[in-house]
Amino acid sequence: LTAAAELGSAPEAAVQASAVPTPQTGISIPMVATPRFVRKVPEEAELLYTAPETLFDEIVRAEAERISQPEQVRNRIVYDSVGDPFKAEVSPPSFSQGPDARPGGVGFQPRTELKSHLAPYYTPTGPDDRTLFFESRFESGNLRRAVQAYEFEYDLILNPDYNTKSHTQWYFFRVGNTRRGPQYRFNIINMVKPTSVYNEGMRPLQYSCIQASKGIGWVRCGDRIAYYQNGLRRQKGANYYTLTFTVTFDHDCDEVYFSH
Repeated sequence: LTAAAELGSAPEAAVQASAVPTPQTGISIPMVATPRFVRKVPEEAELLYTAPETLFDEIVRAEAERISQPEQVRNRIVYDSVGDPFKAEVSPPSFSQGPDARPGGVGFQPRTELKSHLAPYYTPTGPDDRTLFFESRFESGNLRRAVQAYEFEYDLILNPDYNTKSHTQWYFFRVGNTRRGPQYRFNIINMVKPTSVYNEGMRPLQYSCIQASKGIGWVRCGDRIAYYQNGLRRQKGANYYTLTFTVTFDHDCDEVYFSH
C-alpha cells in the first residue's frame, strides 16, 4: 500500500487532523502548558527536617508583631490567578460545537487552548525590584492569590480542589525574579487538615529551571517549616491552618516551582 492509500486522500487526512481535539481545561481561565520536568532524583536519601525547639515561639512573636504593627505590613496583592484578565495575552474562550452545543447541553464545554505565554500578573518595575512574580495557570497549578506581607515574605491562598467545597492540602505553583542570598518566607494560610506530616519532618519539593539545565530535577527544600492553626475562621466556624517555610534561592532571576 502507498502512503496515500494508508492515510486516505489529502482532504480526508485534513478532516481527520482537524478532528483531533485541542487541549481543554474545562474552564474559561487561560492556561500555559506545563514544562517537561527533569525526572532525575538525588542519588542519596534526603533527610527529614528537624525544626528547632524555638520555632513555634518565633512564629507566635511574628504574628504578634503583625497585629501590633500593621503599618509595617505591605498587604500588596502580587498575583491572582483569575484577576486582571486583560493582561492575559489570549483571545476570548471559544466553545465546542456539536448537536448539543448550547448552554446546558452535553456538547457545551468551555474551551481554553493552552498558550505559550501569559503576561504575568505583576511585572517588576526595574532591576532593583526584588518582588517575586508568581504563576499557577498551568495544569494542576492551584495557587489562587499571593499577597506580599514584607519584602521577602508572602501569604499564599490556594484554590480548593474542583468538585469540593474547601479541600486544600496540596500546592503547585511557580515563582520568578528570584534573588540569590535573601531568605524568603512563604505562608500558605488556608490549609484545612488539623495535622500534617510537615510537623514530622516532611519538606516541600523544589524545581529550579536553572538547575534543571544541569540535569538536576525535583529536590526537597525549605527551612523553618511548621504547620499550625491560624486565626482565620472558615464559614463553618472552624479555623484554617498555615503551612510556613523559608527558602534561600541559589540563583538570581531563576524560575522555581514548588510542590507538595
